[in-house]
Amino acid sequence: MKLDLFILGCVAEKPVKLKNLLEIAEYIRLDRWLNYSSVLILERLVKLSELNLIKICEQEENNLEKQLFSSTDEGLVILQKSLRDFIKDVEIDPSMFVMFLTFSNHLSREEVMNLVLKKIKLIDIKIIKTKELIELSKGFEKNKIRELSLKSLLSFREAEKIVYIELLSYTKNNLEWSDFLLLEEKWSLLV
Repeated sequence: MKLDLFILGCVAEKPVKLKNLLEIAEYIRLDRWLNYSSVLILERLVKLSELNLIKICEQEENNLEKQLFSSTDEGLVILQKSLRDFIKDVEIDPSMFVMFLTFSNHLSREEVMNLVLKKIKLIDIKIIKTKELIELSKGFEKNKIRELSLKSLLSFREAEKIVYIELLSYTKNNLEWSDFLLLEEKWSLLV
């Protein structure tokens, strides 16, 4: 599903070829979060096309690798739903976090601000619960692994909150916030 989300986000921005998807994947270092290959991306392009979530907008020979793919209305709806679902989730998923930051411009500015505010509130609850767990664990026998794990989790949640606060601030203060946030300069080089 994450690879599908990556593809849907890219084709929603601009029609792209397989080669472009591979360049973007490399640019955002997708391999840190997902295992992918050109064959796997090509398989997903075919499947997403069969599901009418993407379409071939310019047919070039019968070689799928050279086709230009773009989004359908259904594909954009699925992309937006996936972004909304992620931001509402309380679990930590670094790959989805990168996807949200990369493709959040496909939601309205007001919606992003509302979703991010809700996410910050969810993180605040998780921070409080993590702090409670740290306090509770002080009453147990010393366990360095548990102690380190809880402190690491707390630090991660606090850092995650800071990033969302930055995104909220950027979105509030920039009417033209909807640039393709992480890939703006990359898009000018493609296709």
